[in-house]
Amino acid sequence: MRSSLFNFPQVSPDLESQMVPPIDHWAWRELITGNIEVTSTKFGFNLLLTNNRNYYQKNRSKEKVDQLIEQTRAYLSQYESLYQSELRQIFREDYRVAVNS
Repeated sequence: MRSSLFNFPQVSPDLESQMVPPIDHWAWRELITGNIEVTSTKFGFNLLLTNNRNYYQKNRSKEKVDQLIEQTRAYLSQYESLYQSELRQIFREDYRVAVNS
């Protein structure tokens, strides 16, 4: 079992958001590694992103990155209605396309 600072519930595939891009979208990795910057005034998102990027700096293994991506996606899926601005910044037109479909 993986240990984590944050323990977000696992999202059932049938309940998963239709708007948050899938876990294999390239932007998740870019977000965790710091190649995508996001401007947010929301404390929860900023804390999660800062902590995940710090964990990444300490352990850059594929397994750790995958775990951080899973945690970030679970959080944003759970609170998607609060983080639409951040999701648009991360995924740009990929998020807008999903919203319009």
